Amino acid sequence: MRLNGKFVGDLDEQNLLQLVADGREEDQNLDVKVQVYGGGSGGAELAKDVIGLANAFGGVLLIGVDEKDERIVGVPGLELENGDRTLMDSYDRMLRDRIEPPIQGVQFKAIEIEGGRHVIAIGVPMSISRPHRTKVGGDGSPRSRWTIRRNKNTVDMTYSEIRSAFLESADIERRVRDFHSLRIAHVRQFAERFQGNLGIMLVHVIPLVSEGVRLDIRKALNRNDCFGQPGQIGLAGLRPDLDGVVSHNNLSGQQRLGWAKLYRDGRAEGVTGGYVSSEAFEGGRRVTFLHQAFVSEAKSAVRAYIEGLTRLGFYPPFVIALSLLNAQASNLFRGGQYVPVPLVGPIATFDPVIIDKLDQSETPEYYWKIKPLFDQLWNAFGLPECDLFDKNGRSIG
Repeated sequence: MRLNGKFVGDLDEQNLLQLVADGREEDQNLDVKVQVYGGGSGGAELAKDVIGLANAFGGVLLIGVDEKDERIVGVPGLELENGDRTLMDSYDRMLRDRIEPPIQGVQFKAIEIEGGRHVIAIGVPMSISRPHRTKVGGDGSPRSRWTIRRNKNTVDMTYSEIRSAFLESADIERRVRDFHSLRIAHVRQFAERFQGNLGIMLVHVIPLVSEGVRLDIRKALNRNDCFGQPGQIGLAGLRPDLDGVVSHNNLSGQQRLGWAKLYRDGRAEGVTGGYVSSEAFEGGRRVTFLHQAFVSEAKSAVRAYIEGLTRLGFYPPFVIALSLLNAQASNLFRGGQYVPVPLVGPIATFDPVIIDKLDQSETPEYYWKIKPLFDQLWNAFGLPECDLFDKNGRSIG
């Protein structure tokens, strides 16, 4: 969903004029239209073009940009009343009404140009729910269509392309789970050498679409403000290793087990131990899960890794995988008392969640989207949901 290295939300008039100066041609990731999509068949045409990008490698659709022989020659723009979102909201509804399954993470931006006119930019991610198709029976759509962006054109998918898209989509979650499980085994084996590190967090932030982007080691080494172990983001230096770059905590003495690892394909890994404490009390010992620290530091790590990855050229959608290891028999202390149900089993792994867009606000939307990970952990303690979030995803309690 980037154009010349910029996210749709960051595009401005100068970026559009540069396309003209460069003689940029339409390609598999860039589609341009000089006029708006009208009513009737226009909605079906818009859906066809957006589906084509989503079913391929994603890309950007620019409306209000002129081309000749598939080469961009001008930026006349569109008349938008006060630059409001009326037309974009209309397009958003068209896409929701005409595409199945829905495409997550589509972004709209009205880019103001000289003379008070605008270009509408629509960023379309490579979809992890592909293949998509137009709904049967929509205005101007007498039949369902499966389309794909091929070279400079949006065309109907072949049977083999449709079949492959279904298989690849189903394979994404399996590949994420397999990688996360492999790393769980490694972390637990590594932790056996150290005492006092009960309760280990393993978190992965994995870009699902990299378009051939590989990790730039030199740039990554300058991102120690983003890639540290959970709970110590920005405090540890990075160094190259066989897989990419890594940052290990000092493992001597009573230091917490932990590291941050960044793989060459953009997978970010954070490991930190010490989220379970064991203390003596009358009649024995009590093992307590430090739930507030776990949630807070997991959220901070996810945010830092996402922001760091985007600065290194990787972009949404990201899948977030999270596990709590070696915390069996621990109890959760809340409301002044221990929850009676202890955690069962040495590994608590949760269904991955997907972050489909970049959010740099003070309280990112993806804080709320990763709440289901913590809800599943709270379920393991016999509670209905994690109660450390308000409705906006901010930590409470």
